[in-house]
Amino acid sequence: MDPKLEIVKLVLEMLDWSILAIFFLEILLKWLDNFWNFWKSTWNIFDFAVTMLSVIPEIVKVFKGVDTDDLEIVALLKKFRILRSLKIISKFRQIRLIVLAISKAFKAMTFIFLLLLVFAYIFAVVGVILFESYTRSNIEGLVYNMNFKDIYNSFITLFILFTMDHWYALLADTRKVPELDKAICGLYIILWLLIGSFVFRNIFVGIMVNNFQAIRSDLSKEVQQIEIQAKADLFKAEIINR
Repeated sequence: MDPKLEIVKLVLEMLDWSILAIFFLEILLKWLDNFWNFWKSTWNIFDFAVTMLSVIPEIVKVFKGVDTDDLEIVALLKKFRILRSLKIISKFRQIRLIVLAISKAFKAMTFIFLLLLVFAYIFAVVGVILFESYTRSNIEGLVYNMNFKDIYNSFITLFILFTMDHWYALLADTRKVPELDKAICGLYIILWLLIGSFVFRNIFVGIMVNNFQAIRSDLSKEVQQIEIQAKADLFKAEIINR
């Protein structure tokens, strides 16, 4: 190996161990502060799991005296070191706020997502039937004639239309087949755009914004309570010292 590359590798390994030591020191200090309260926080458990997954390959390498890359399971765990970058989530309040809003929004969107799947299934079945002559057409130059070949491809096509991508190109491509009813095919595509891209997507955005505001309000109240409690403790300490 090139000596310069060996130096770079050594520096990176030292940096890796230094960062890992800082993570362990952070966990140790939290344990010394209050061991049992440490496990009550989801963020603390997440930090602990990520740190332990990072150190397992190095422990195996030290005690077994083998290259961890030769062990498939350990080599797989070694790749989990990239998860340490996610620790930044637990360090910044605004990032935590976004993550909490997204997770809470997913819970609220469960039934709406199921309703969207029902509509998508109906449109997928109708699409396979409606575009049957388009799929079987031998006209040259058709680009999207396999998009409604079966339910699977029909679902993928509906997802693409949900993002409003290539919808006009698909509509124009179907007009090349004279057997198709152009009005009904156009109505099918436009109706799915209205239901999927406009109605459901706006509902998802509305739920996300609503949950974001609710969580932000809850966190603000929690911070205010902590500040009030801190002032009360300080006031009690001053009275006791007198």
